[in-house]
Amino acid sequence: MDSQEITLPNLKNPPNLTWLQKITNSVGIIQHSHRAQPDLNFGYALDDNARALLVSSWAQKIYPELDLKNLIRIYLNFIEKMQRDDGQFHNFLSKKGKFLDDVGSQDSFARTFWALRFFKNYYCRDLPNKKKVQKIFEKSQKYLLKLNYLRSKAFILLGLGYGVNESEIKLILKLGQDLILNFKKNSSPNWCWFENTLTYSNAILPLGLFSTYQITKNKKFLVIALKSLDFLIKICQEKGIPVPIGNAGWYKKDGKKALFDQQCIDVADMVLALVAAFRITCKQKYLGLARKWFLWFYGNNISQVQMYDEKTGAAFDGLKPWGKINKDQGAESTLAYLMSYLALAEIEKERNATTNFFTN
Repeated sequence: MDSQEITLPNLKNPPNLTWLQKITNSVGIIQHSHRAQPDLNFGYALDDNARALLVSSWAQKIYPELDLKNLIRIYLNFIEKMQRDDGQFHNFLSKKGKFLDDVGSQDSFARTFWALRFFKNYYCRDLPNKKKVQKIFEKSQKYLLKLNYLRSKAFILLGLGYGVNESEIKLILKLGQDLILNFKKNSSPNWCWFENTLTYSNAILPLGLFSTYQITKNKKFLVIALKSLDFLIKICQEKGIPVPIGNAGWYKKDGKKALFDQQCIDVADMVLALVAAFRITCKQKYLGLARKWFLWFYGNNISQVQMYDEKTGAAFDGLKPWGKINKDQGAESTLAYLMSYLALAEIEKERNATTNFFTN
């Protein structure tokens, strides 16, 4: 299926939030579903509620006609509930309100930081909420330099990109340099990457460096960001069709690339990185690729199947071999679709505003 044959949704209109509202109750966004029914047996995850806070506040910012204040309040309250006394977070909560882990992952911590920072500095106009977010930050601040994993560091860099202050420049340079050092350690002429394996959320790594460059204006971060993103673009396609690395085996250097199971979140991360590359370089190829990757949800994938239900607003949980779809509709998948939608909607809105400025 040629992506040119698939029509982009009208991004001037808000995305369909029916499913987001259906899988959110008074506690938070429910982690999993069984087909089109939310499944509370698996409870809730901090990861998902952090993404949901980012998505709902982002959508409210782009589409002021929406009223998402109640959803935003639910997700923010969930994050507050999941924070431990020492400033770290639990990641999983049962349907009966019991914490299912002692402490969450570094990725869940960092994604939460990204979402809260976005909310506080990009959207929030509510002083009580700002105070609540600031309190969470103050409790967790000491852990920012204790993160070991590259994606966690990249998520922190994304959060720091919103409302950065001078006191944080040293931290930003440290985290950005950590990414560069790993790139230099593991890359070669035929493998321009930060690790010896391509796994999940790969595009978050160049995206973190784009954020570092935008803050510091140091071109060494931009050079590696573009080099690694261009490598990822080349690897993650088959005959021009977007193919995120499958989580059924990943892709080890000098090994065989797993084509399945493709996950929605990897598509979203790629769209975000491509939009960031377009913002910085103004090269139309990156915006064109961002659109092609977004159309993965609409059938521009190697199985030519629809991964998004336009009627319900839900995305399916994964693309499996032989054109089969995991028809469960968990929170992560739909939030990934919405992040992709909003990234493109925002850049289109900015471009239209610029065009109108110069033509009026």
